[in-house]
Amino acid sequence: MVNSNESEPQRQFFVVGVQTYLDVRDAITEFERQVKERCINVAQKRLAEIANASGTGFWQDLKPTDYEYTTKSGRRIGAKLPDSGAARLRFCLELRRDAVAPRALVFLARKGDVAAELWAKKLAIDEQAGDLQCDDRHLYFGHDLSEEQIVQFDKYLNESISQFIKFVQQAGPLTNYFSE
Repeated sequence: MVNSNESEPQRQFFVVGVQTYLDVRDAITEFERQVKERCINVAQKRLAEIANASGTGFWQDLKPTDYEYTTKSGRRIGAKLPDSGAARLRFCLELRRDAVAPRALVFLARKGDVAAELWAKKLAIDEQAGDLQCDDRHLYFGHDLSEEQIVQFDKYLNESISQFIKFVQQAGPLTNYFSE
């Protein structure tokens, strides 16, 4: 039985929703699948370098897996390595509501306040460059992407991995900062 109290805009909303929901959902699912696949491929190709720079015990012989995270300001879609003690490493395409550009992003996250010296080194580098790329829990390495660059976001993700590796090589192995 039709509820005569439903407004025409409300009725139209559901009619259109029923017609388009599955198509939109399929498109989102395929977009996320392709982004994750590319992120996993890039991370897998660079895993030996990442493990070597990070030190013994960090992310060696591991396989990147799917990663997604949603916040009020956007969504991160990509790959992650299993946590190594208090350290977490993620590779993703970051979609942000509050910024014009998505980012190809690698970030190192910490649990608690461990590795304070590592965070201090990154903060000093970022402040000197005039580009803050860290917060209380994350060290970010990334590239803002233009519309032309988004198609090749994996190329820029690879460059972000190079930034991460360079930082870790300069700072010293992560085993110096994180205890297993």
